[in-house]
Amino acid sequence: MAQTRLKRRKTNAQGLIEFALILPVLLLLIFGIIDMGWIAFNYAQLYNAFREGVRFGSVNGLTGGTTAQYIDCARIRQQVTSHAGLSGIKDTNITIYYDDGRTISGTVASNPPEMVGTCPVGGTGTFVANSSYLAEDGTARSPVEVQNGDRIVIVVDINVQFLTPMIKSFAKNGISMHIDSARSIFPEALAS
Repeated sequence: MAQTRLKRRKTNAQGLIEFALILPVLLLLIFGIIDMGWIAFNYAQLYNAFREGVRFGSVNGLTGGTTAQYIDCARIRQQVTSHAGLSGIKDTNITIYYDDGRTISGTVASNPPEMVGTCPVGGTGTFVANSSYLAEDGTARSPVEVQNGDRIVIVVDINVQFLTPMIKSFAKNGISMHIDSARSIFPEALAS
């Protein structure tokens, strides 16, 4: 009878040790699944928010506001942030500029000649024309305005944070997401 008790104690202790060894791996797996779902969820939200922002910013608008919808930077940013949900996006994460479809030769901040104009950073204001814009044939538009066929380009750079503390300890800054989208603008299509 004494031997049976000793054997039972050994078995119970062995199960406890095995559980202690497998627990960190099991938690890492569970937390990894939770956080990858969270990242996929945020990516889907950001992607849909972009589609809404670009769609909103590519038309003249039927709202009858004082500013045409395609150059109303604050409302375009609001469309993106309101549809982005829990991603933590801010107006400062959103860059909006207008081009004629050619590849941009520099950065948005350097106002390359292919860029028609930009929206001011920070979420307020309207379209700001690029005074150094040159068309494909080398001629300048004066004054520079958005014309039929130009594109609105929205770019978001954001770090999405992980939810679980275990995964967050491995990647303190989260995952960096860079999403951009463009759509042609036809402001004169609805103006007449």
